[in-house]
Amino acid sequence: RLLLENELKPTRRPPPRPGLVINYKSEDGTGLPEGLDEISVVLADPQDCRGLRLKPQGGESRNVPTVKGGRPAWVSTPMPDPNEGRKMYLKVEYAGFRNGRAPRIRLAIDYFDNADTEVRVVYDSADKSWNPSSSRPGAWKEAGRFALRASNTWKTATFDIPDALFVGRCNGFDIRLEFAAGVDLALGAVRIRKLPQ
Repeated sequence: RLLLENELKPTRRPPPRPGLVINYKSEDGTGLPEGLDEISVVLADPQDCRGLRLKPQGGESRNVPTVKGGRPAWVSTPMPDPNEGRKMYLKVEYAGFRNGRAPRIRLAIDYFDNADTEVRVVYDSADKSWNPSSSRPGAWKEAGRFALRASNTWKTATFDIPDALFVGRCNGFDIRLEFAAGVDLALGAVRIRKLPQ
């Protein structure tokens, strides 16, 4: 009990005892088992984080829960400067996908197509040839773009990424969606799946 209260890992699991329940945390704090091939966040209220999390608010990002097309979502809201482009940040929290442990991945983004614009997706990559003169070569690499066409339906954009690093070099996060001022982009879920390495 003292080991658990002080958050020290026991060297082995104690034998089961009637009436005693022990919940172990994973080393990364997510509570998820090792060896997962997919992590995700379902953007309900609250977020259902399974190794991935959307940043609610910060200097460049303001997102709030809502419902779009009958589905829970998180939507970007105006910045103090109405002409400032909007951004949404995602953080990979699951250790099996951080620090280059899963470089080849498929990123899937469920979004509500309610505008006529383009969204750029950038990420923290291991590609040192991307932005080599910066202090963080490989950060901010473009995964691709997807277009919104105001169909007022849910859609999914997917990107295959060959060199994910995910060590938080995109302003402390790992993935950023960038889009125009005035666009209320709504996300329903984001998933990252390992591809054969």
